[in-house]
Amino acid sequence: MAYAALASLPGRPLDRTATLLAGSLTGWRLIVLPVAVLALVRILLYSRFPTTHALVDDWYNHAVSIPAFLLGFALAKSGPLRERLIAARWVSLALAVTAYVAVARYSWVWRGDHVVSPPTALRMLMRGVYCLDQWAPIAAVLGFGAKHLNRDAPALRYLTLAVFPFYIVHQTLIVVGAHYLARLNLPQGLEAAILVVGTFAGCFATFEIVRRVNWLRPLFGLKAQATPAPSRPPVLA
Repeated sequence: MAYAALASLPGRPLDRTATLLAGSLTGWRLIVLPVAVLALVRILLYSRFPTTHALVDDWYNHAVSIPAFLLGFALAKSGPLRERLIAARWVSLALAVTAYVAVARYSWVWRGDHVVSPPTALRMLMRGVYCLDQWAPIAAVLGFGAKHLNRDAPALRYLTLAVFPFYIVHQTLIVVGAHYLARLNLPQGLEAAILVVGTFAGCFATFEIVRRVNWLRPLFGLKAQATPAPSRPPVLA
């Protein structure tokens, strides 16, 4: 819907924005500029506008989602930008792992039951690291995907259908799983491993059930399968 509305505007603003973004994200800017925009938005808006998922007052999420939408459009339209992501895929992966470890450790040390709040400087720094943890994994996935998933294959067709069901159920699985795992006081690494494996297993199980039940398919973004016509007995001469 958003794409149709923007694409219908005179002057083709989406195409011009895609061209501008593709021309700007060269070299180190491919990583630094998206992270800088995300960090600026998080530092300025996150504390003032907590997430509500409402249409009119969720300004932090809107400020993150709209640039992400425009960047996604640019990625889809620009061959050179895809080539840059391929070239940066290993760097992006290394940054993604580093940022994830830092954010996980920070969240564990300064979790909700902590009496003392983290220092302001550390909190601001970690907001920037969190934004690196947002963009670097995306850049790595897009780079490796453009390199290795650019041809048709049965596994790719299967996973393409699974994308939307995964998207719908993954957050529920994470929240419910984390809620019950937190009661067990497991080591951080073990808890994370169980949560990741459990989330993937739950997503795959959901998809396997949904794709076999015709009335469930539209609820999870899949086309309903046409009911085969009953076979007719052969006409005997």
